[in-house]
Amino acid sequence: MAGNGIVEDEENIYGRNKVQPFASTPTPGQLKEGKEPKAPLLSKVLGLEELFSLEVWRASLAELLGTAVLVFALDTIVISTLQTETKTPNLVLSVLIAFVVAVLLLATYPISGGHINPIVTFSAFLTGLISISRAAIFILAQCVGGILGALALKAVVNSGIERTYSLAGCTVTIVAPGPHGPTVIGLETSQALWLEIICSFVFLFASVWMAFDRRQAKAVGRVMICIILGIVLGLLVYISTTVTATKGYGGAGLNPARCLGPAIVRGGHLWNGHWIFWTGPAIGCVAFALYVKMIPLFKFSCRPAQLKEGQDSKASFLRKLLGLEELFSLEVWRASLAEFLGTAVFVFALDTIVISTLQTETKTPNLVMSVLIAFAVAVLLLATYPISGGHINPIVTFAALLTGLFSISRAAIFILAQCVGGILGALALKAVVNSAIERTYSLAGCTVTIIAPGQHGPIEIGLGTSQALWLEIICSVVFLFASLWMAFDRRQAKAVGRVMVCVILGVVLGLLVYISTTVTATKGYFGAGLNPARCLGSAVVRGGHLWNGHWIFWTGPAIGCVAFALYVKMIPSEHTHIY
Repeated sequence: MAGNGIVEDEENIYGRNKVQPFASTPTPGQLKEGKEPKAPLLSKVLGLEELFSLEVWRASLAELLGTAVLVFALDTIVISTLQTETKTPNLVLSVLIAFVVAVLLLATYPISGGHINPIVTFSAFLTGLISISRAAIFILAQCVGGILGALALKAVVNSGIERTYSLAGCTVTIVAPGPHGPTVIGLETSQALWLEIICSFVFLFASVWMAFDRRQAKAVGRVMICIILGIVLGLLVYISTTVTATKGYGGAGLNPARCLGPAIVRGGHLWNGHWIFWTGPAIGCVAFALYVKMIPLFKFSCRPAQLKEGQDSKASFLRKLLGLEELFSLEVWRASLAEFLGTAVFVFALDTIVISTLQTETKTPNLVMSVLIAFAVAVLLLATYPISGGHINPIVTFAALLTGLFSISRAAIFILAQCVGGILGALALKAVVNSAIERTYSLAGCTVTIIAPGQHGPIEIGLGTSQALWLEIICSVVFLFASLWMAFDRRQAKAVGRVMVCVILGVVLGLLVYISTTVTATKGYFGAGLNPARCLGSAVVRGGHLWNGHWIFWTGPAIGCVAFALYVKMIPSEHTHIY
């Protein structure tokens, strides 16, 4: 899953005997660096010579065995965890899966590129990184590996475990005993398909893209990328197995080869809806490829002055502030696509984390939720940073405007994209949960008060308006002061590094979520919003009481941004050394 020669090899300068990754077709960046290849485009896309390449077939051996080990390890983790008496099996198995995936990617990357998943291989083909011939060879190897892994699992478990857990295969529905005979229970086909599409796209958008993109790969490093891939996959497993709260549904497959193996070895009901675990990822891959084609080719500047270097010195202050030319800049609009999709993924991920965690029986749901949110935020910031600057939050964009990093035009475009993305994320969540969950958790929207049953009829419970507003202002200032300033300040950004800055942003946001949802101890109040676009999405899609006090989730951050901008204007422009 680490790409195909995209992540720079840190070790190849130290020794010559090391197995090197290879590339069958040059990446888009490589095509521009050298001479224009004479081979026609069709020949490069088909790559028929690779069908007879011994090196490609030898590399596919790593895909075969890597997928076999992945299937055996993941399915044994699922069965082992479900057999324990832990109250949070989904959380435990997700952590273990994240670790296993990261290790296997590191083990197979130098040999084949570390795909071990048809989703990664198919998306690599669609984005022009590998030929169709190599993609076919790798996917064939992965499918055979999936079957081999399922056979290995069947060989070590008894018939009772095999029958009870169906070799931990991918299921949409199962047949269970009912009061009037056997009944089919599980998830509706449309819900399962939407969940597969969305989770596949999120997986590619939030993690695999870091391996495919040179800008990210060099900055983040191979080991960190493999860890991020594992974390994202683990989070998606946790979300998809918990948020639906439906017996009979085994969660998003996120690897068609893994679903194929148990289906062939075990058969039976594992074939019911099996097409979903291929169709969903395929659609997700196509959507991801379209996204890749539309985003800027080069790192996007976050400073208006850099857009017209050498030409902007004579421009008036008002012209620079308004930035009207950016309203017609294709690069700005293309960058806003990352803000749109990044915010959509952000809203979907955070809201599903909230619902999933609240549905578990853990005694500290707020703490678990905050840790998972911290991971999700850090990963999404890393994924979108080279494309748009990684805002995915109107608070960040408005603060960038007030501190002089953005023009009004660019800020307006980005905030519009974020708001539409917030609505899309809420719609995606609505598509995968049932009406009972939607009604109970209000799509995890931002609430100040709710209507609850009382002794003498419905009553309004929640936090006072002034308290909620002050908490929103204070949390916004803390978020900007304690973390975002590191990204805005060149002195800090260079010293700390991109990865650590994103991690700090995630940690601070997670801490503020934990504090704001816990310190008030008030039912009906869902904590500080800290992202107006997220609050807007749920309010537009769900409506009702989510509009009560909605203005607080815009006014509070706006005041916080103004206070932060005043602070930035008052601090020294140069470092002050005290030791």
